[in-house]
Amino acid sequence: DGKDSARQALVTALTAGRVDPARVIVRVNAPGTPEQAADLTALRAIGHRTVMLPKAESRAQLEALGGDWRVAALCETPRGVLNAAEIAAAPNVAALMWGAEDLIAAIGGRTSRHADGQYRDVALHARSAVLLAAAAHAKPAIDAVYLNIPDLNGLAAEADDAAASGFALKACIHPSRVAVIGLA
Repeated sequence: DGKDSARQALVTALTAGRVDPARVIVRVNAPGTPEQAADLTALRAIGHRTVMLPKAESRAQLEALGGDWRVAALCETPRGVLNAAEIAAAPNVAALMWGAEDLIAAIGGRTSRHADGQYRDVALHARSAVLLAAAAHAKPAIDAVYLNIPDLNGLAAEADDAAASGFALKACIHPSRVAVIGLA
């Protein structure tokens, strides 16, 4: 219900100098939704051209956005993971990211991780597939978020592994995690 006010708050933040637009990737709504069209219209009006496309599943989706957008494509569905190389090949793709929880939900699973915090095999496969697709097309890869917010040691270990494996970035969902990720 709050998408319109959130969109306006974002536009205000980007135009009022409260954030550096060059360092902001705006996660727009999923392809084909009226909300995505509204997101893109608002961003186009202020000249912002860097977005994250959730549920990216095909090169055609990226091409439909147009070449004036720089896109971090989020591969978080079975089709998106299987088409990661095709998606990475799109000229407007600036980076590729994978998402564990939405992927597992899309295939009918309950969680991407075992009780000890380690990824299940299907999640590891998706992580590797997206990393390899990005590398094959000389695009940076972004590792998925680590959802256990209080577990900074687990985050540090996963961020270290991501960096050692070749990921350029690690996504996070809470400000307390930025310093931990920055050390990886």
